[in-house]
Amino acid sequence: MSRVIDVQESQRAALHAFELDDELKLLVGLNSFFNGQEPPPFKHLGGLRWRPRESYPPGLDGEIAARKEAEHLAHCMTRKAGVHNLPLHGGKAVIFGGDPKKHKTPAVLRHTAECIDTLPYITAEDSGTSMQDMLTIRQYTKNVCGIPREAGGSGDPSPKTALGVLLSIKAALRWQRQSSDDTLVGEIVGVEGAGNVGSKLIRLLLEAGAKVIFSEKVDSTARAVLGACKNQDEQIRLTWYDSVRPVYANQDISIYAPCGVDPMPLGHEDSLAAKIVCGAANIQFTDVEAQVERLVQKSKIVVPEYVASGGGLMNVASEFDAGGYVEANALGRIEFIPDTCQEVFRLAVLGNQTTYVAAEILARARAAELVKGY
Repeated sequence: MSRVIDVQESQRAALHAFELDDELKLLVGLNSFFNGQEPPPFKHLGGLRWRPRESYPPGLDGEIAARKEAEHLAHCMTRKAGVHNLPLHGGKAVIFGGDPKKHKTPAVLRHTAECIDTLPYITAEDSGTSMQDMLTIRQYTKNVCGIPREAGGSGDPSPKTALGVLLSIKAALRWQRQSSDDTLVGEIVGVEGAGNVGSKLIRLLLEAGAKVIFSEKVDSTARAVLGACKNQDEQIRLTWYDSVRPVYANQDISIYAPCGVDPMPLGHEDSLAAKIVCGAANIQFTDVEAQVERLVQKSKIVVPEYVASGGGLMNVASEFDAGGYVEANALGRIEFIPDTCQEVFRLAVLGNQTTYVAAEILARARAAELVKGY
């Protein structure tokens, strides 16, 4: 039976920790722009990821890292909701401990659901969990979204996340070129990670005419991406760079799209050839403030990840529309992502600040406007 271990407050988030069994802990981070104030009656929304101990680097205390991950990603989800005008607070859950292949049982998912049901938090699939897991969780709590279409949900959010990243890349190209030209023909895009979102982004980039170089640690995943090429032209334009070396080390790329789990180590930004950084990875830099500042000094355009990856959140949030989920409504929201990117770029230039600072200002302003309606 699951039990509460502790609740801790930090600058990033309130962290609720539960013991699911002898091997597993559920860590739920909840964040809001209105901490310390009377918050508006929004739910906290964010995915549920599964992180085995061995998924963290050797020598790192995995549980401490998992706690920090839940706190940081809840912090980012608040900003993602705010900047995209969604009436939500940020949340993120991490199941930490054993291998999901062994420990992801119906009983564990039921205990997870029971814990989630005690919180003002709505969960969804994330790294290491699936829509089927969400269906199991839904048997025990209503606080879940991102379930299959046939069950009345919005389905897999990763195609919409990838679409938002593509639109953000195009917005960055327009800003870089100071024109309406956002063609990807002739551009070489380096994609880090070819998982759920990365593989779909690669597909969209190829369809848009780009050349794509990607890194992927799992051989079978990489070969599946290569095997999905529709014709010889795509085969020529797609290259598996490496299973070990990060793709940002490639000096031919003009755009870098991080979609994996490993952040760029401090100092490696100095060797980045790409002029644009825009991807879906939740954690893209080891030291965001220092590395983004350094990239800006080198005239790089950096799209904050919670701006670029908003499509998936917009998609699942559409399940809460008065008439239920309608894909056209979700796509209509996603079409505004380029406008948000342009506003972030404009504010960054106007304030002589990084795009991350500009996005934070915009997210807080839009959240404050949303509150006026409640």
